[in-house]
Amino acid sequence: MALGDVWTEERRFLFDLKGWVCIPSVLTEDENEACKAQINLLNDHPDQIDPLFQSRPGLSGALQELLDHPVLADVLREVIAPDMGDAYGFRCESNFTYRLRPNPNRNVGNSHTGTGITPSPHEYRVGDGKIYSGQTRAVWEFNPVGENGGVGTRFLSGSHKKNFTIPDGVRAQDSPRWETYSCPPGSLLVFCERVLHTGSHWNNADYPRMSVFNCYNHVNCQVHKMNITHEMVMSMPEKRRTLFRGAWEWWNRQGRSATTTTRKITVIYEAIRRPPVAPTWGFRSMGSPSAKRTPRVGSGGVENCAATG
Repeated sequence: MALGDVWTEERRFLFDLKGWVCIPSVLTEDENEACKAQINLLNDHPDQIDPLFQSRPGLSGALQELLDHPVLADVLREVIAPDMGDAYGFRCESNFTYRLRPNPNRNVGNSHTGTGITPSPHEYRVGDGKIYSGQTRAVWEFNPVGENGGVGTRFLSGSHKKNFTIPDGVRAQDSPRWETYSCPPGSLLVFCERVLHTGSHWNNADYPRMSVFNCYNHVNCQVHKMNITHEMVMSMPEKRRTLFRGAWEWWNRQGRSATTTTRKITVIYEAIRRPPVAPTWGFRSMGSPSAKRTPRVGSGGVENCAATG
């Protein structure tokens, strides 16, 4: 799927207008099934996850391929930053998975948006015909959304460019202003974290909502601090490692290669890993690579969530 087939003039317009866009059927059937199998594995048999990724199961197996899927990477180059040499111009700073079943008592949380006024890590602007979305969320949906009460994430479209405080009645969970999407399996939802968004009750009893949420930002900006080990990153393909480098301008200049970035990562890590100091560069160590992170069990199902420090 070429960039022109994905980031069309219409989708670019809608992303700027609404703050979100859904691209249907990005994954092949085999890719989608592999991701569903991995989510079932980490929920039903977490002990069978690769020991290296026990503390970050949302990056294990087929789910890791979603981090820089070619379609997503092309979109992020357009809304955050282009590549810097053979390294990405954006970072990944949050990851969690959902397997949600119907439960009317589930707390979907409060609606939320980016922090503070611009400029900020959540900044959204357009200049010289280019979008800059700052912190941007990518959601992969592995089951159909929008059928028989299966409602996905909801948005107050256009609020990423708001000039006034959003009234309580507008942002309330029962507000008629919310918009959402419907999509087939294997679809990709991309939204600016600056747009007001909220969860929903999943009421489709035929199948759960199965999804992965990954969050990205400009390579020199950071909001979340992922719990991810040095060993996890170094097991990834070279360019993918650059998604987890530190948010430092001096080392993230144009032309830095993925090899140079990897060398810097190793040097920094080795310099600060000596006890009792823990790694603090682009991510935070969880200790032993085999250390397990206990999934959070909520009223709506199991959420393997490790979004922030």
